[in-house]
Amino acid sequence: MKTLNNLLHATDFEAVFICLSQHYGEDHRLRYQELYQELLELSPGENDNNLTVSIRAFRPEDDDLESWGEPVYLENFTEEEEGLCFEVSGRGDDFDGYCCLSGAEPEEYLAYFVDKETAKKFSPESILAHVLWEMNWYNFENS
Repeated sequence: MKTLNNLLHATDFEAVFICLSQHYGEDHRLRYQELYQELLELSPGENDNNLTVSIRAFRPEDDDLESWGEPVYLENFTEEEEGLCFEVSGRGDDFDGYCCLSGAEPEEYLAYFVDKETAKKFSPESILAHVLWEMNWYNFENS
């Protein structure tokens, strides 16, 4: 299985930013570019739990985020479809189900494997775009 670090070194920022802007808008381009460059210079951390990154697509039930229940994840979709939302989460040896990744350190992210189903449904550039957004959605949106 490939790691996020493998994908990072096999893509370029421009292709990743096209995916980022398609799903999340064009805000914070410079900050994403700086993060991308910083990640290229880091060494991957440890991945003792064999954590894999999983990206799943779903359609929100309505526009009210507070009323969302458990999403119904889509098996068949194209990323160009309007109205899709994406959940980036992890799975590992030490827990059942999915976990939140947003608190992980950048070096940890680089060591995470890419889930096989995610690798089939998303391009490397798209995987990195969703992961970069997950890493920073709170920081960028509140600055």
